[in-house]
Amino acid sequence: MQLYDTVELIEDIDNFKKGSIGVIGELYNDKCYLEIIDNKGETLGILYDVPLSKLHLCNK
Repeated sequence: MQLYDTVELIEDIDNFKKGSIGVIGELYNDKCYLEIIDNKGETLGILYDVPLSKLHLCNK
């Protein structure tokens, strides 16, 4: 996964359900800072220290 990739949560994290879509805003070690977005691209929230293993890369 790379910076600005669109990803999907593969399990619930905090208030966001499995299947929520986000954009990677920062990568470090095996974790990232993730901006959760809606279908219009509006920010719904931010998740910090999200393990990459809990994300699935969306098709480009």
